Amino acid sequence: VDKSFGAGKPFPVPKDDPCQAACVRVLAPKGSLVLWDGRLPHQNFPNSDASAFRVIHYLHFKPAEVEKVATRRKTLARKRIVMKALEQEGSFFPDHITKLGRKVLCMSEVEEAAAGSEYSEELRQALVLTAQAGEAEAGGDAEAAATLLRRAAKCCPDVEQWQEAIFS
Repeated sequence: VDKSFGAGKPFPVPKDDPCQAACVRVLAPKGSLVLWDGRLPHQNFPNSDASAFRVIHYLHFKPAEVEKVATRRKTLARKRIVMKALEQEGSFFPDHITKLGRKVLCMSEVEEAAAGSEYSEELRQALVLTAQAGEAEAGGDAEAAATLLRRAAKCCPDVEQWQEAIFS
């Protein structure tokens, strides 16, 4: 074993090592989420289908803070409203998230219902204009962005409170 192991090559564990008997291969169907304590020795196995593509996202979790969970729930509920206004519904997120996935992400059906009660044609127009303002600003047109933001504020004076849901 040299220092090249771990850089695209699994760390070799001898076949006669007692830990081999404790190895568990996790078969995860498409769309699965596999979570484990990162302190647990682990490695990746090749896909059983060489043409299949696998996405891996490494996350680090820590205990949730009650205030942050409440803020996240409100933001995610508003994000659903923004997706509706911008006609981005039907995507994987959040329509196909399981009940457990919704819990892990701090999503709340109660919060979503509350945010849905805020939805109006004025808010929809303000959200669309604010998103367009973001695109204008990203394209270097600050004057157009400012004009669009003023129009959005006329449609719905509280639209600034939605910016995290629009741009996150």
